[in-house]
Amino acid sequence: MLLPAALAVGDRIIPADWTGLFALALCSQVVGQGLLVYALGHVPPLVVGVAMLTQPALSALLGWIYYGEALTPRDWTGAAMIVVALILVRLKQRGDANLHEPAVAPS
Repeated sequence: MLLPAALAVGDRIIPADWTGLFALALCSQVVGQGLLVYALGHVPPLVVGVAMLTQPALSALLGWIYYGEALTPRDWTGAAMIVVALILVRLKQRGDANLHEPAVAPS
């Protein structure tokens, strides 16, 4: 949608300096995603899942704090759903651990 409008007003489409784009790609994609893939083999899946689930909520919170972005009730509901999901996963993990403990016979 914006390409025809930018071409119509004569805006530059290809940047003159690609440094910012390459730095952003290197930092966020190569380093960030590379570390995430590395972590998949070295940390429990629950930790990776928690990290992936909290990214959108943390981004919204930082946008609200630093940039004054307005959070709608839908945003707060989504954040609450993430918190509930994390609590349920944690409770499930504790329940599974209790199932694998040996039963102690009364003396």
